[in-house]
Amino acid sequence: MALATKLLKKAGSVTVASIISMFVLTPLSSQMGANQAFAEEQQQKHSQRKTKKTPTLSLKLHEKLQEAQEKNEAGDSAGAIETLNELRSPKKYDKYNSYEKAMLWNFYAFIYYSQENYRKTIEAYQNVLKQPDLPEALEVGTLYSLAQIYFVQEDYRKAVEMLNEWFKVAENPGANAYILLGQGYYQLKDFKKAIPAVEKAIEITRSREKQVKENWYLLLRAMYYEHEDYNKTFEILRTLTHEYPKKEYYSQLAAMYGELKQEFNQYSTVAAMNDASLLVKNSELVTYAQFLLQNERPYRAAVILEKGLKEKKVEETDRNFKLLGNCWTLAKEDKKAIPAFESAAKLSETGDMYASLAQSYLNVEDWDKAISSVNSAFKKGKLKKPETAHIVLGMAYFNVKKYGDSIQQFEKAKKAAGKKDKQTIKTANQWIRYVRGERDRARSLKKGLS
Repeated sequence: MALATKLLKKAGSVTVASIISMFVLTPLSSQMGANQAFAEEQQQKHSQRKTKKTPTLSLKLHEKLQEAQEKNEAGDSAGAIETLNELRSPKKYDKYNSYEKAMLWNFYAFIYYSQENYRKTIEAYQNVLKQPDLPEALEVGTLYSLAQIYFVQEDYRKAVEMLNEWFKVAENPGANAYILLGQGYYQLKDFKKAIPAVEKAIEITRSREKQVKENWYLLLRAMYYEHEDYNKTFEILRTLTHEYPKKEYYSQLAAMYGELKQEFNQYSTVAAMNDASLLVKNSELVTYAQFLLQNERPYRAAVILEKGLKEKKVEETDRNFKLLGNCWTLAKEDKKAIPAFESAAKLSETGDMYASLAQSYLNVEDWDKAISSVNSAFKKGKLKKPETAHIVLGMAYFNVKKYGDSIQQFEKAKKAAGKKDKQTIKTANQWIRYVRGERDRARSLKKGLS
């Protein structure tokens, strides 16, 4: 899975920040606090259940909580805490019913949260849950808020624990809750529990005929990939290309097709990306050309590279010009290969490109330029295979009937090849015998005519 691994790692996994951004606590919209708003919503859902009798909130306590809220909204969080602390004096606190105590701690939680004092926020919510006969809806909201805070604190084990407690009492949990649970398990590397949670969120969203969020697919893709379920990873990538068609997803999909040995689908995907003008960078176009070349489409590869060079999308480097020259050569378009190799030779620090250029001139039977190019190759030096250059030069000399020079080059090829390169030695010897035979026939013909 080498190529797919590289692309998926480059794309990155879903971060905590990208998920938690969907779950920030809602600020207080009334004196009853964020949990109360959530509680009221849950209470409606629990209408058919047997509900507990909710104690009342005294007007005096209501007014003091309102005062604390106003101070906090004015930026005086310290003053808000001081007001709440006054309400906790033993003489007052002991007289409150369980609901009033719960709401007092609920306000503490909100103010501490606004101060980003998460330790105190957690303590306050825990005190809410300690109250007896707590209204079920308030209990539900508090558990969910605690899970969120633990998540912000990156205490994923506690976050999962709270969420599971919440699921026991919540009716018809929404998709967001399952996503939060899945992300918690994902951070704990428990993919067997994480994957079903995210899949459940997607199922709920689809059942309500809503579009699944892109981040959810990315989270599920990351889980499947790390769980080494590549077929499922592939399915998610296909879904992403349909619902969120982006270049990166098509690139990853093409890579997965390659890893799954589905070459035709890989080619079709990359070709579609190119047709849609999604391949615009040097690396993308060069990689595409290499892919085409590997799949025996050299002419198409050459056209892509040449167009990219003209549009300044492909960089004018010796490597790119060499690739273009090789594509034209394999496409049996030697005349088109020559300008590419000429450009590569000028830019290259070694003489290898001049040797390749000489071969192209040899292919189009331009013997003089072939000789000139090989000489330039030797002059520039640093040849990886000098024996090949000697072979090409020997062939060029033969075609201009310089038999002595030709034989000399083939002898040099044998010497440069060394004893281990038996194939080059065999080729050179064959040429030497052939050149000598042609030289002797030419001499005999000349004598016969004189």
